[in-house]
Amino acid sequence: MGPVNFTVTNCEVTGFDYGVMVYQGAGGSFNATASGCNIHGNSSYGLYTNATSTVAATCNWWGNVSGPNIVGNPSLGDDISTGATYAPWLNSVGGACTQSASTVNVADAPACLTPTNTCVTIPVTFNRLDTTASRGVSVTFQLSPELVLCTGVPSTSITMATGVGSWSSGFSNLNHQIIDNGGGSYTVDRAVLGSPCGPTGGGVLFNLNLAKAPGVLTDAIGTVTVTAVDVRDCSNVLLLGVPGAPGEVSIDLTNPPVLTGLTATQVKLGNDSDGTTKITLAWTAPGGDAEFIDLWRKGFGDYPEYDDGTGAVPTAPPGAGWTHVAQVSATALSYIDEPATRDFWYYAAFVTDGCGNVSAASALTGGTLNYHLGDVSDEITAGSGDKTDYSVNARPMTDSRVQFEDLIVFAMNYDLVSKLVPHAQPAAVNAIAVAAELPGTVGTTFDVAVILAADGKLQGLSVPLTWDPAIAEPVSMRPGDLLQSQGELALVLSPAPGTVDAALMGVRDQGIAGEGVLATVSFRTLAAGDPRIGIGNVTARDAANQPVVMNGAGNNLPPVNLPSVSELRPNVPNPFNPSTEFSFVLAQDGPVTLRIYSVRGELVRTLVDQDMTAGPHVMVWNGTDDQGRQAASGAYIARFVAPDRTQSRHLTLLK
Repeated sequence: MGPVNFTVTNCEVTGFDYGVMVYQGAGGSFNATASGCNIHGNSSYGLYTNATSTVAATCNWWGNVSGPNIVGNPSLGDDISTGATYAPWLNSVGGACTQSASTVNVADAPACLTPTNTCVTIPVTFNRLDTTASRGVSVTFQLSPELVLCTGVPSTSITMATGVGSWSSGFSNLNHQIIDNGGGSYTVDRAVLGSPCGPTGGGVLFNLNLAKAPGVLTDAIGTVTVTAVDVRDCSNVLLLGVPGAPGEVSIDLTNPPVLTGLTATQVKLGNDSDGTTKITLAWTAPGGDAEFIDLWRKGFGDYPEYDDGTGAVPTAPPGAGWTHVAQVSATALSYIDEPATRDFWYYAAFVTDGCGNVSAASALTGGTLNYHLGDVSDEITAGSGDKTDYSVNARPMTDSRVQFEDLIVFAMNYDLVSKLVPHAQPAAVNAIAVAAELPGTVGTTFDVAVILAADGKLQGLSVPLTWDPAIAEPVSMRPGDLLQSQGELALVLSPAPGTVDAALMGVRDQGIAGEGVLATVSFRTLAAGDPRIGIGNVTARDAANQPVVMNGAGNNLPPVNLPSVSELRPNVPNPFNPSTEFSFVLAQDGPVTLRIYSVRGELVRTLVDQDMTAGPHVMVWNGTDDQGRQAASGAYIARFVAPDRTQSRHLTLLK
């Protein structure tokens, strides 16, 4: 018969021989759950089951803060039989469900398995709650059918962890064995020989080098599940240790779609006076699991004669002569480029997904000029000459003569391509925020970026920062690039340590506009701890010297509409040198980690590892590792773990 669904909650079971019994007869089946109960003082078992289905018995009080007494978790609480999940449990009668056993957990892979990344390394870690010396640990784990060992040989694909951060840190008298149980199951035994007995803490036990199984031909998620843990003390007595969280390995064998709709258009107005113009690139969003887009360019060649030399329409990249322009988020729909030299430019793009798979090259754009035809000759550069289609946009067909065709092109462009005083695009609101690096060791400095969004009405403002003076002190300030982009004279000053004053010089038809870094304030670390960098009461004025309300200033914070799920947004800029900014928003309070890994899965820098409140947050990575050393140029992976979501993003450090 069955299955029979049995649920017991918010109960008290005490003074019995068998407190809760889930007994399955022949031919029957149970789905049983017990939670929120006070189960204690039962002589034989607080919970007993012989059911074939695991009984879910988490978040109960078992009579002792150490939880129920069971193999792997010896305690003073009521006994329970195997066949029930019990961790976590309540820390008191009716208390919080926060207690747990010492567990062996498998981390999620820091990178995906792809056609080019065929092997990933993930650690298996013993997270201990007690401090009893452990002489030996035995861990049995199961690979899902999607995964195999990289080399197929356990002794080379399962490597023992040693040194700082490992379970065996500080011990050299070690021994281990690896048993292939068949069917993707393996047992790894580690032990300390002789004296001293063994570690009193936890750490990484071993590392798994995993590949996809040969029969996996489509995208999949592989798992590594710890199925059994046996921990012994110096007298061979069983210690706390149970299977913990499994690890996941993403397998992505599908390239993202080819970018479509890529176009290039010359910017005719608002350019500077350096002799070249900008080119606006636009495209259709790739969608799917696309992570970012790489833009490339190559010129026709042989400017200004073009057809008189070896110039030609290029073939699609990769290949000689192609220059990487930028890497942008896959959600972006445009980018403005300004090649430094004059030519007739062609563009192509590649799409990369979150696992590093790269699409084929997009179709080439049509050729695009990055200078105005009809420019007056400087008696060195030849004239523009005839055109392939008689327009002001086409590649010149030069004849080394200034004649009627040149006059007509000059006439068509006259008064349409004049230099204008640049006007930054106004932001939607006036707002102020700070983005702080993590403080280093005592005596070192860290940067705090003051970020401004302005809607074009702001003439000037004064921004006092706040901080814990026992933890840090301001030492210097340097202007950002936001006011430099306003087109005319602007000043950024620091009248007092930790205060930033900024203003446009002269009343204009538009005040400060756009978004960017107003200034960067450097702080010196005085002691360990959170310096609690914040913003004080900001004074802001418009062109009539009237107050302007600034969101994010002082205690007048605007309400935050929390998202339904946490998100790590693309870092900006990307590629970057020397630093890049991560912004993320949390849907709920809880523990958060943000770590930077190399593409080989090696941890480079931990930016965040703490409990955080729901809402938006900003962190800056200055391109150094956890030891303060400058990271090498190349690709990295940012891994974001929130209470409700795990997410990865790719970034590139260029030097």
